[in-house]
Amino acid sequence: MMSSQQLIFGKLNQKSLISSYLNLYEYNESSIIGIQSVLETDITISFSYQTNEECFYDCKHDSECRNSFCICREQQLGNDCHLLLDNIQTQNMFQGYKMYYLDIRQFNNIDYVLKFQDNTKYITYCIIDNMNPNLVQININSILNITQSDIASCQNKIEQFQKQFNQTVNFYYLIFFDNLEITYLSQNNDVADAYQLIIILTTIIATLFLLIIVCIMRSKFKKKARVPKRTNLEPAKQDENTIIPLINRLFPSQEYGALITRQNKYLAYDKCSICLDKYNDGTQIRLIFCEHLFHTPCIDKWLNNHQYCPDCKSPFDINNIKIQHKSLRQLEMLQWSYRMDEIIMKNGPLANQGNHHQSFSQVESIRNFQPFDIHN
Repeated sequence: MMSSQQLIFGKLNQKSLISSYLNLYEYNESSIIGIQSVLETDITISFSYQTNEECFYDCKHDSECRNSFCICREQQLGNDCHLLLDNIQTQNMFQGYKMYYLDIRQFNNIDYVLKFQDNTKYITYCIIDNMNPNLVQININSILNITQSDIASCQNKIEQFQKQFNQTVNFYYLIFFDNLEITYLSQNNDVADAYQLIIILTTIIATLFLLIIVCIMRSKFKKKARVPKRTNLEPAKQDENTIIPLINRLFPSQEYGALITRQNKYLAYDKCSICLDKYNDGTQIRLIFCEHLFHTPCIDKWLNNHQYCPDCKSPFDINNIKIQHKSLRQLEMLQWSYRMDEIIMKNGPLANQGNHHQSFSQVESIRNFQPFDIHN
């Protein structure tokens, strides 16, 4: 039985789609509304105007109304944001006749692939596209594959839409399972877990790399802390406040002229081997235990940085200096004893017995004289 009354809209010649997401169309002619009724009846038609602060729809789930449209939050869809979505990446099973979303911002250069246990019916499309059941292709397959080109195309559409209408749209690719059964992921869904595997491997590699850097740094610090044993002729530098005063006391500075007068064997050393300048009679020199002589300032400066003789490389440590000095003093005292015996034998008995005893006592005092006493 046909209704006796009909509400008729005027036929439009053309209409162009502006936005399927917001259900906006552009018409070339104005709409015509008419009433057709077999019986006489009273019909009241009311028209109202809407401000920009009001929305065409009653926005659901605390969504925001902006410029007459509902701005859906994350995981919401629809003109009034009444449809709640689930993230397909966090699910192991999928309900029939339910919508899921994929955040395409995480897949710029790779495909998104899921492998199911059995064949299932599903529809995939960009959130900006119009889901027309007569136009959308239904897939029946055990593998869901959203290609890299599909993701890039959807992202480009969303960006253009945001610039054109100044509206916020989630970067979602939608998946709708068109069946009554529950769809399960395959247990060997290696492709689906690739993204998580990449994150895990990246974390492990970064951790290992950090541990290697720490080990290298610790190894370098340990090498610096180790002090190698010195095997060259230059011993470890000792306190110059101890070495220099000892050398000044045991090997005092003296004039070169006085030295060669007493011992002419040092005439062969006519110049300092450090600065290569020749000695003068009044030049201050220092004769060290290895019987090498140098300018006093030259050898003192040398011993501040080196603890060995410049000529023969004899070590200048405290113990060696004391031992060598003690040997030299004993040798000098022995030489003095021989010389005094020669003098007494050469001069013969003295005329005065008292003088003889006096000379003998002087000789004995000279023999026993030790100007320096070195104690270890």
